Amino acid sequence: MLRGVRILVLGGTAWLGRAIATAHLAAGHDVTCVARGSDVPHGAALVRVDRDEGATALAREAALEGSWDEVVDVTSVPSHATAAATVLAPRARHWTLVSTISVYRDADRPGADESARILEPSEDPHDYGRAKVRIEEIVRAALGDRLLVVRPGLIVGPGDPTDRYGSWAARAALAGDAPLLVPARDVAAQVIDVRDLAAAIVELGARGVVGVRDAVGPVSTLRSLVDEIRAAAGHAGAVVEATDAELERLDVQPWGGPRSLALWLPPAAAGLGARSNAALLADGVRLRSTAETARDVVVDERARGLDRARASGLTRADEVAVLAALAHDAVDG
Repeated sequence: MLRGVRILVLGGTAWLGRAIATAHLAAGHDVTCVARGSDVPHGAALVRVDRDEGATALAREAALEGSWDEVVDVTSVPSHATAAATVLAPRARHWTLVSTISVYRDADRPGADESARILEPSEDPHDYGRAKVRIEEIVRAALGDRLLVVRPGLIVGPGDPTDRYGSWAARAALAGDAPLLVPARDVAAQVIDVRDLAAAIVELGARGVVGVRDAVGPVSTLRSLVDEIRAAAGHAGAVVEATDAELERLDVQPWGGPRSLALWLPPAAAGLGARSNAALLADGVRLRSTAETARDVVVDERARGLDRARASGLTRADEVAVLAALAHDAVDG
């Protein structure tokens, strides 16, 4: 009897890991997830492991014995990568490490690709970009020419726990016929749908692709993405622009986190929204339109609650207060 394709996802319960496991299941693969959580996709096997316990915790699990056609790891903790590589690398046909474009040293260079300089490594998992550089080093030393490093940019799509892109969808839907706040200075922006990223990881792994790939979508602008979101949400109100100085004065933050206009980047980070995805496309990876992603995210945000507590973005109340302050300044001026 022929065995199925054995896939090991180190993770599988949180957003991206779960999407990767789901995509492998859809391809007919036998999927095992290693995680502390319990909510793996239906059809996947779960091996509950606390990766903080190191290589011993992985080595003692009988369910992890034998060879694996593909191992996928999304960790941002170098010690976790070391333990996984020690125990599993000798038995993996192919390994996909999900890294990040935050490993790159220069964030101000539009059009940069996989050849760009990267940061110095760090063992500190709280130093995200440098920790990912260290993880790449660890896994590359163990896997050699069996390794694919995927470096995603901003990942978006239904279920996104970061709320960066989704906060725009919620604000547009809540605004209705009322004004929506946007930065006056437009910036380059690119996103990749989590479903496309997961599908790419499955496809490239199945083909044994190795090397480094930046996983980013087409270069667009923040305003273009927002316009797609507004159309999907049915926003019919005006768009109110605020300068960088006005936003800073009113304590509106860039990129993400509380009180942020997500995806709005300072000039020094202009390259983060304009990286080349030529290598990814040359591999035949397919990306859905950002308009489709916008429509699906609006549906998802409505289902999860437009006015729920969020990790990123302005609340509607905060946005209304900022708009009122801008209007008051305009009258006084």
